[in-house]
Amino acid sequence: MQSIDSLRELNAKLLAEIAEPRKENTELKDKNAEIPDLKRKFADIESEKVELKARIAELPRQAVKENADQVPTVTHYEKPLVDTSLPEDRETDAFLDEMHKKKVSNEIRQRNWEKKLSQSSSTTSESLHREADLSMTNTKHALPEQVVKESAPKESFLVHMEPQKIEEKQFNLSEIKEAKIPYN
Repeated sequence: MQSIDSLRELNAKLLAEIAEPRKENTELKDKNAEIPDLKRKFADIESEKVELKARIAELPRQAVKENADQVPTVTHYEKPLVDTSLPEDRETDAFLDEMHKKKVSNEIRQRNWEKKLSQSSSTTSESLHREADLSMTNTKHALPEQVVKESAPKESFLVHMEPQKIEEKQFNLSEIKEAKIPYN
């Protein structure tokens, strides 16, 4: 019986020794089962990495393309140091330059003329007010010399009449309100 007991002890020992490798074996099987998952995840990450690298490589090309679209074209032409134009082209350029200068000077003249016209219209309205004042004045009892002095502004461009020549000249109110404006 001793041999059966010793065999049982030996069997229990061997079962204990076998349990440890079995436990390790199941742990390794679990870890091995994770390996394909990890490989798949790694492959996904690698493919994502490749896509990102491709997108990063594309960005500078797109930026250059967009910048090229946004950069305005050069509209300023610089004359070369050496004149390579034909004589006809030079004549045309000179003609166009001359026409441009004339156009600009005509525009300046036009503005000056309009300015003088607006100033003269204000002077004309002042003279109309003076004429209305003259019509209110009793001219039967006033001397023509007084009428002229009252109607003429302080900085008058009218000629004052001398008292001796009053009878010789006929006095007309329309002469007072007409004023010539020089254009130059």
